[in-house]
Amino acid sequence: MAESDTFIPADFDAPRPISKASVASLVLSLVFCCPLTSLAGIVTGLIALFGSGQRMTGKWLAVLGILLGVAGLSLQGAASVFGFNAVVKPILVGPQTAIIAGQAGDITAFRDSFIPISDAKGGSEAAASAFIQELTNRYGTLKSAALDQNSAPTTPKSGTRVFESEYLLDFNKGRIRARCSMEIADSKDQLTMKLIAVEITDSQYGNLAYPATVESVP
Repeated sequence: MAESDTFIPADFDAPRPISKASVASLVLSLVFCCPLTSLAGIVTGLIALFGSGQRMTGKWLAVLGILLGVAGLSLQGAASVFGFNAVVKPILVGPQTAIIAGQAGDITAFRDSFIPISDAKGGSEAAASAFIQELTNRYGTLKSAALDQNSAPTTPKSGTRVFESEYLLDFNKGRIRARCSMEIADSKDQLTMKLIAVEITDSQYGNLAYPATVESVP
């Protein structure tokens, strides 16, 4: 047998171990629900790529972990923005968007901010226009509205998806207080965030509400 044909085990490299940091990066990045785990996945992935010795394998796991971690953080950020705009902001500003639209002449947008209300229950276009006109005549143009932090929201009744609280409405002629109720979700548990009613109690000019027959609105 020729010398070159001799089998010498020492000539072959031993299997290189997989980087534990690469595995950790992938596992952590797969937990999309927590920003900290996504961030940890990115960090451990970078450690695996640049901190592991040349004898380590599995760096493709680190690359995948980094990519998933970045994607996870992006999704979480987008979800946070959506949650704020879709749920938190409507609660914080109450009827602001609806009233501003109505005073700008868009009565359709004003009415669309409310749950469907029949004409018989005071939700007609004429009733909406009359409400906006009277509101403007009394108090001027709405600048902003904000949840009254000193007013405790009404505890929703069992089986309902309604939020109710007082809001401070700042008009160019002064500030007034309004009671506002809002549907969070419908009977099918679909997110709606629609106004139900806006009520203003004013001892000087008289009470004002939309819809006109608030007590009959579900």
